[in-house]
Amino acid sequence: MTVREIYEGALFTLNKVHAPAFTVEEFVYFLNKTILAFANERYNFYAVNQQLSDDLRVLLVEEEIPYANLTIGTDITDSRYVEASLAGDDYFRLVSFDLVVQNTISLLIKKYTVKRLTTDMYGAIANNEYLKPAINRPYYLLLPVVTSGDQNNSTLRVFIGDAVPTVVPYALRVFYLKLPTVVTLTDDMVYNLTADTSAVLEWPDYLKNEFIKRVVWDQLEETRDQRLQTYPALNQEILTVPLELMGNQQAPMKTK
Repeated sequence: MTVREIYEGALFTLNKVHAPAFTVEEFVYFLNKTILAFANERYNFYAVNQQLSDDLRVLLVEEEIPYANLTIGTDITDSRYVEASLAGDDYFRLVSFDLVVQNTISLLIKKYTVKRLTTDMYGAIANNEYLKPAINRPYYLLLPVVTSGDQNNSTLRVFIGDAVPTVVPYALRVFYLKLPTVVTLTDDMVYNLTADTSAVLEWPDYLKNEFIKRVVWDQLEETRDQRLQTYPALNQEILTVPLELMGNQQAPMKTK
């Protein structure tokens, strides 16, 4: 699906194809707003079922950071950690995170899931023998890195506890969602009679009607159109909340 196809679908739904009061600039704003809101919404239920994972698969990035790129240090409480920055500047949401370690004698590789550490948790677990960080019980903090005004870079700090002579960090394996691509559309692309030159969206084609629905909803709300009263009930192709989490009840339309 292309950006122009979404625009034309929205115009047909609004019945304004011949006199489009819905400007291209308004459409671009609403579509980018829709895509970001959709990604945030789906992330809240990521991996609940296959459809929700499929909805965001185009944003999924796997990155393995080797030992050579890890910085080893200790904080003011002498807690040992490894630290590394993600290669890209497109970080959006973390999905899963593993610490890969190697036995220096057998050379066997093993991975441990890294748990999220909050600043208020940190003091509570530091002296708890059953919870404190260890090479087989790592915790992470996600730190911002601002470079040249870019605030989407991220640094991962993984607390790994006291040194173990025969086990050393080998790599960090990260799965995260990247920021959705910002879409654009111009008047020239809309009124080009020979070909559709607008960008192809990175999203699966089956989300076309979902994006059209949400863009139309925003436009109806902006203009306070009376069709808001009936439009939601006729457009429930993709549920906002999975049935598994609703007791098989119908999902409500998103509200602001």
